[in-house]
Amino acid sequence: MRSLFFSSCAALVFAALPVAQQRAAAPAPRLADGHPDLSGVYQADARARVGTWEQANQGIGVPEPASLPVGAQGRGRQNGPPYQPWAAKLVLDDYNRRNVDSATARCLPNFMLLNVGLFPVEFVQTTKKLVILMEYMGLNRNIPIGVPFPDDTEPTFLGTSVGRWDGDTLVVETKDFNEQLHAGGGGGRMHSDALHTVERFTRVDGNTIKWDVVWDDPKVLTRPDELHTQFMLRPGTRVREYVCQENNQDPAAYDVMKKAGDLHIRK
Repeated sequence: MRSLFFSSCAALVFAALPVAQQRAAAPAPRLADGHPDLSGVYQADARARVGTWEQANQGIGVPEPASLPVGAQGRGRQNGPPYQPWAAKLVLDDYNRRNVDSATARCLPNFMLLNVGLFPVEFVQTTKKLVILMEYMGLNRNIPIGVPFPDDTEPTFLGTSVGRWDGDTLVVETKDFNEQLHAGGGGGRMHSDALHTVERFTRVDGNTIKWDVVWDDPKVLTRPDELHTQFMLRPGTRVREYVCQENNQDPAAYDVMKKAGDLHIRK
């Protein structure tokens, strides 16, 4: 089992592949219907390293310290989400309580868990469906392609998704999230049941899927927010079993810190 990650994962900023490296990569594979095939095991990668898991991450999901590749440009959001004042205060309160109520601490899913760099993600695609298997928490997303939203949905942690093609880009729209009014680690974002996301998956070559996501939540945000990152193919890697609740020591540790008054306060 791979090690637990901490909230610093949420602050990762991702970079584009150098032009020379893009030219050297194999073209994106395609399905029988002509659309790009996203299938493969990937990692949300901060340094755009090509290669196996061991080659890119010292075997443990953590890249070697290095500067950005020559010619690369950062494409991630530099600041936090544009929360409304009441939501920003709640985020600060959560921080000062060390995110004891966050989804990560309680082993609950958060809609941004796809953006977890220390764990592999597998895409399994057919002409009618994209299935995303996440090692972290053993989660999965079942995304039908070319169909409308079902009329019998109910609020869930990861929402209900449908996909459609826009040229060579798979556009995935998701709604019907449940309400999560606690921010925190693991790329977590506070949101209400009004959250609506639009993701764009573009396999630009055999090694890389460009991922652009916009999320809109009029109850929590002052305007739509976005993130631009990528997934790097990890040949030979497989998604393994990961049970978050197993040996989860966060709740007990938080209780000890609260009783001892050992909480960092930010104003």
